[in-house]
Amino acid sequence: VGGEHHRMDRRLLMPAFHGARMRTYASVMAQAVRNHAGAFADGPPFALTSLTEQVSLEVILRAVFGLDGSERIGQFQSAILEYVAAIHPAIIFLPALRTRLFPPWARLLRTRARFDELMYAEIAAHRRFRHASQDVLSLLIEARYEDGTPMSDSEVHDEMITLVIAGHETTAAAVAWCIYDLLRSPNALRTALLELDALGADVTPEELSELPYLSAVCNESMRLHPVVPDVTRELRGPLELCGYQLPTGTAVGVSAVTLHRNPLLYPDPLKFMPERFLKVKPSPFEFAPFGGGARRCLGAAFAQYEMKIVLGSLLRDYEFALATSVPISHQRRNLTVGPRGGLRVAMRTRAHDKPSHLDISTDQQNSKERRDLGQR
Repeated sequence: VGGEHHRMDRRLLMPAFHGARMRTYASVMAQAVRNHAGAFADGPPFALTSLTEQVSLEVILRAVFGLDGSERIGQFQSAILEYVAAIHPAIIFLPALRTRLFPPWARLLRTRARFDELMYAEIAAHRRFRHASQDVLSLLIEARYEDGTPMSDSEVHDEMITLVIAGHETTAAAVAWCIYDLLRSPNALRTALLELDALGADVTPEELSELPYLSAVCNESMRLHPVVPDVTRELRGPLELCGYQLPTGTAVGVSAVTLHRNPLLYPDPLKFMPERFLKVKPSPFEFAPFGGGARRCLGAAFAQYEMKIVLGSLLRDYEFALATSVPISHQRRNLTVGPRGGLRVAMRTRAHDKPSHLDISTDQQNSKERRDLGQR
């Protein structure tokens, strides 16, 4: 969808992801952490993305789909996981393989059909019972174009598919990268924990989202590890670019990795320094983890909001240690890039009434305690 229709859709969708409506999802995000983190705490090392993906999926199911009840949530959860897992990179980059003779494509069609059946049934139920709720699906169904017409079932369905693909693995990988960067940067971890602890015991999710250093941590980690490393667009008209004449229809991409590691924009670009984002807000031409322009990710504000609440909730209640000293490399997963192996960590419940690693005087001692935790 392009042109005026695309602009109308964005105007219709924008209210669901900004302002007071977005803040109604804060408690859902914090509760999702509480619902899942305990199962991983104080046990053997595990892939951190297995936890963050469970959290992000619950946020989608409750805040975006408005689902409640374990049976219905379970049905959607399995259907979404099967569908996302079936999106093979070869299908994305090689359209010629989109044939039933190619097993991954046939699998994708099967999993998509199951998800479609559930999705259209949920849309029909929302229309029938006129849900008086603030979930995104209800808002889309109640929204009206300028001429007063609603979105069709297929339009609502397509938007929900986009939100699932854009909001599941992306936010989960981004939170995992944040924890990885903090564990490799003891001073930054110490600063983040001091900021969190200063809030006291009765902190609200909204307060977490407003912490400046926590926000800077998220931005700096997305700078180093953009989950979508490049964004490609098809030219609607001819363009001269760096002396080259590009015809209409040419695919032109922006590499967020290259942009974010430009030393002219970010001195010492490979170093994790959240302080970069404390006083300076980079322009969209310098910082593009969510793309840019008219097609910048519509859920960017929602994703950043969720990142801060989930990351802040995890850091307040748990301590982490890397299970390996070997630097973690990047691994493509469908359209996204995450930590290879899911980022194996050990996690233990943080004792707020006892001295923690914040009291250790040197980074060397700090590193030793993290190694000891990783061996448990």
